[in-house]
Amino acid sequence: MPTTTNADCTKCDSQANPVPATTVGAFEGAHYYHCGAYRPQFDCRMRALGNPFCAVCSRRIRQTIQPYLPAMVARVS
Repeated sequence: MPTTTNADCTKCDSQANPVPATTVGAFEGAHYYHCGAYRPQFDCRMRALGNPFCAVCSRRIRQTIQPYLPAMVARVS
Protein backbone atom coordinates (compact mmCIF):
# COMPACT_ATOMS: atom_id res chain seq x y z
CA MET A 1 0.00 0.00 0.00
CA PRO A 2 1.49 3.39 -0.99
CA THR A 3 2.36 5.90 1.73
CA THR A 4 1.03 8.72 -0.49
CA THR A 5 -0.80 8.82 -3.80
CA ASN A 6 -1.08 11.52 -6.44
CA ALA A 7 -4.67 12.60 -7.07
CA ASP A 8 -3.87 14.02 -10.54
CA CYS A 9 -1.46 11.94 -12.61
CA THR A 10 -1.16 14.66 -15.27
CA LYS A 11 1.04 16.80 -12.99
CA CYS A 12 3.50 16.56 -10.13
CA ASP A 13 1.93 16.00 -6.72
CA SER A 14 1.94 19.31 -4.86
CA GLN A 15 0.84 18.07 -1.43
CA ALA A 16 2.99 18.82 1.59
CA ASN A 17 4.82 15.99 3.31
CA PRO A 18 2.12 14.28 5.44
CA VAL A 19 4.59 12.24 7.53
CA PRO A 20 7.80 12.95 9.49
CA ALA A 21 10.72 13.78 7.15
CA THR A 22 12.68 10.59 7.90
CA THR A 23 9.75 8.24 7.18
CA VAL A 24 10.56 5.45 4.72
CA GLY A 25 7.66 4.23 2.62
CA ALA A 26 6.28 4.16 -0.93
CA PHE A 27 5.72 7.73 -2.09
CA GLU A 28 4.13 8.03 -5.52
CA GLY A 29 6.03 9.99 -8.15
CA ALA A 30 9.48 8.88 -9.27
CA HIS A 31 11.54 8.09 -12.35
CA TYR A 32 9.95 10.99 -14.31
CA TYR A 33 6.43 9.64 -13.69
CA HIS A 34 3.74 11.38 -11.64
CA CYS A 35 1.97 8.08 -10.92
CA GLY A 36 2.82 4.39 -10.97
CA ALA A 37 6.45 4.75 -9.80
CA TYR A 38 7.47 5.12 -6.17
CA ARG A 39 10.34 6.65 -4.24
CA PRO A 40 11.43 5.55 -0.74
CA GLN A 41 11.18 8.91 1.06
CA PHE A 42 9.02 11.97 0.46
CA ASP A 43 11.88 14.37 -0.41
CA CYS A 44 14.24 12.27 -2.45
CA ARG A 45 16.32 12.94 -5.51
CA MET A 46 13.93 10.56 -7.25
CA ARG A 47 11.29 13.30 -6.87
CA ALA A 48 13.39 16.22 -8.06
CA LEU A 49 17.02 16.45 -9.14
CA GLY A 50 17.61 19.41 -6.81
CA ASN A 51 16.96 17.22 -3.76
CA PRO A 52 19.74 15.24 -2.08
CA PHE A 53 19.64 11.45 -2.16
CA CYS A 54 17.45 10.12 0.64
CA ALA A 55 18.74 7.70 3.29
CA VAL A 56 17.52 4.65 1.34
CA CYS A 57 19.13 5.71 -1.95
CA SER A 58 22.36 6.73 -0.19
CA ARG A 59 22.61 3.34 1.50
CA ARG A 60 22.04 1.50 -1.78
CA ILE A 61 24.65 3.59 -3.57
CA ARG A 62 27.21 2.81 -0.84
CA GLN A 63 26.35 -0.93 -0.99
CA THR A 64 26.77 -0.93 -4.76
CA ILE A 65 30.16 0.79 -4.91
CA GLN A 66 31.70 -0.61 -1.72
CA PRO A 67 33.08 -3.81 -3.35
CA TYR A 68 35.08 -1.62 -5.76
CA LEU A 69 36.67 0.62 -3.13
CA PRO A 70 40.08 -0.04 -1.59
CA ALA A 71 39.76 -1.99 1.68
CA MET A 72 40.69 0.95 3.93
CA VAL A 73 38.09 3.30 2.32
CA ALA A 74 35.39 0.61 2.39
CA ARG A 75 35.81 0.15 6.17
CA VAL A 76 35.43 3.89 6.86
CA SER A 77 32.07 4.15 5.08
